[in-house]
Amino acid sequence: YVTLGGKQVKLAPGGLIYDQNNRTIVQGALMPGTDVAFTVDINGDIARIYILTPQEQAQLDRMQ
Repeated sequence: YVTLGGKQVKLAPGGLIYDQNNRTIVQGALMPGTDVAFTVDINGDIARIYILTPQEQAQLDRMQ
């Protein structure tokens, strides 16, 4: 399980977490409060988590 937006959600079997350089990292390396984007699988579990770069976060902030 991982906590996203204060809500605990299930990381899918084989779910991957990517750092800001698109390298996979282990779940324990994901620091609390990190800005991320994520995708869900057909079951609603978290399939991929992407740690956002400051530029990507700024782009998302402009879109909202």
